[in-house]
Amino acid sequence: MTDSDYILACQKIAHVYYEKLEVEHFERISKSDINLTKTQNHEVIHGLLARQITLVSGMVKSLPTWNEHIAPIILRCIIDATITLKYIYLDVDKHVQQFVDFGLGQETLMLKRIKERNLAEDGEIINQIEQHINKERKHFLNIINVGSWNFINIRETAIKAQCKELYDFAYSQFSIAAHSSWNFIFPRYLEYCKNPLHKYHRVPVLPELEVNYIFLIMAADHLKQSLSDYDKLFFDSAVFQNSFDYLVTEFKNIHEDVENS
Repeated sequence: MTDSDYILACQKIAHVYYEKLEVEHFERISKSDINLTKTQNHEVIHGLLARQITLVSGMVKSLPTWNEHIAPIILRCIIDATITLKYIYLDVDKHVQQFVDFGLGQETLMLKRIKERNLAEDGEIINQIEQHINKERKHFLNIINVGSWNFINIRETAIKAQCKELYDFAYSQFSIAAHSSWNFIFPRYLEYCKNPLHKYHRVPVLPELEVNYIFLIMAADHLKQSLSDYDKLFFDSAVFQNSFDYLVTEFKNIHEDVENS
């Protein structure tokens, strides 16, 4: 299999996967019973799931993200939402309210900072932000919390949500990419100078963005975990099309073709 054949095959599989995922998603939502006295709960949960699916969609449509340089940043966002959802499910009413309050408080804080800047050209953006916030709650009623939305850090959140392993081996590892930490930088973007008189100092290198389907599988796997958690909470026995199994099977076939070529 040539490189171009490999890319085309990956693109086809990814797009079919996403088509199946969309069908699976809308089928799941259509079968969900909405408690009209607690619509905010459904909005937050469905919004977080839609966020994860959208991130996966971005990877599906952009193969240059399938590498160790870009994919970990996206994966970190997906896993962050997974941990948040797992924690919310521990006490949906309470944790959804905390999540909403924090978000509105952060938006209100940004509004406050822009007003304090006191620039004439900010008038339009101030009006837009106020209207945006007021759709949810009058901005002057929001409490600003400069900590975390649930008053504990992400590690404690993962422990309480019984997914510390996810935090230790996925969230933390992908965070070093998101933060451009030294232990992520030096093995990937530096190489030793070839001149021995320069004391083997390291010089910058711009790596090739190679396409590796394993990163899309990882993103789809974490999304599958969130969807599985959702099903356990809202359904007793509903069975949905499994887009993830299709993805894994097809990429396994590609791997075998590459190995045999």
